[in-house]
Amino acid sequence: MKILLISAIFIVAMIFCSGCKKMQDNDKQNSTDKTDTNVVQKQPERKLVEKDGNIYNTATIGSQEWMVENLNVDHYRNGDMIPEIRDFNVWDTIRTGAWCYYYNDSSYGKTYGKLYNWYAVNDPRGLAPEGWHIPSTDEWIKLTEYLGGRETAGGKLKDTTLWENPNLGATNESGFSAIPVGVRRDEGFVFLGKVCCFWSSSEFDYFYYLGYRYSNFCRIIADKNWGMSVRCITDYPESENKREDKNNYNYSSHNNLNKFWEDFKRAINEDDRNAVLKMTNIPFIDNNYGFYRAGHLSGDEPGFERSLTSLTPEEFLINYKKIFDDCVRKTIRTAKFQTFGKELGIDYPPVNKPGLYKYNDDEYLLFIIHESDCESVEPNMFIFEKINGVFKLSYFPYMP
Repeated sequence: MKILLISAIFIVAMIFCSGCKKMQDNDKQNSTDKTDTNVVQKQPERKLVEKDGNIYNTATIGSQEWMVENLNVDHYRNGDMIPEIRDFNVWDTIRTGAWCYYYNDSSYGKTYGKLYNWYAVNDPRGLAPEGWHIPSTDEWIKLTEYLGGRETAGGKLKDTTLWENPNLGATNESGFSAIPVGVRRDEGFVFLGKVCCFWSSSEFDYFYYLGYRYSNFCRIIADKNWGMSVRCITDYPESENKREDKNNYNYSSHNNLNKFWEDFKRAINEDDRNAVLKMTNIPFIDNNYGFYRAGHLSGDEPGFERSLTSLTPEEFLINYKKIFDDCVRKTIRTAKFQTFGKELGIDYPPVNKPGLYKYNDDEYLLFIIHESDCESVEPNMFIFEKINGVFKLSYFPYMP
């Protein structure tokens, strides 16, 4: 059943993107005489970077710098080894980081790099080399938008070699040089020459992929035990990582929830990101709270919220605007929090602050619902947790 479900996902994706092909074919003649302002007019300047015994070409695409080869490391950033798993029974059941070569054949490594499962991508020891990280969803979207949107970005990302025909739309104008290494799934290695897939760090069961029969750049759900390629992007600018606090905060006294809350609220209101970072656990703790939510828009189905995980301080800063958007900051500033118990019928005891509730002895929940004049209408639930005796933001549910 699992094999059939995963195969169905790929078939649906192929059908979806094949539908775009017909539209692209109809517009092909009309588009030949037009200038696409989103096309990179020349190959981006490349440079060589040596990381962990591997040499990678890099390219600047828009404001981002990407490695233009797939990652090929066999240890985490701290030096711990990542096991190579060849046995399919072990690969399908393992719940820790692992890698393999396509067909378990090392001759594929030089060209295609390694395939990693999600657990390697998500490991807090860091899969990417120092100075680099696994791209978040926001970074993949930024790349896609710079290249003109998902309908055409795929062609501009695909290399013009190694792909099977027709390799629709392939120009590699971006210099990204995506190659079709395929995927390792529970039934074996598939789609060599036809598909390439890249993990995203933000949404742990999503990935981005390209195919030989379409020029789209698509996103779809994956199984955590799939083996897929990894591309790296440079870290957030160093100057942003080392911003000094604008104010003095009582970090040492944050074993007290009220003191923590006052500092946290002030830092959010004043957009002091470095202070917020110090009051946040990296990586976020995901204890599978599984908060139930009802559909908020017509046609939505109920679902469960899960953590928007930040594996590094750099990624947290990249995700900052998504986590603390204008509506969240306004709600915190004005203290207009939704009464959690009345909204969902759950009777957590309040803790002296509107919207702040005790979950257990060391965890507190802040429930925020945006005001009507804000664009987003989804509620947010923050978990503050005592970690090593100090309160920190440990969990931010993300609703895909």
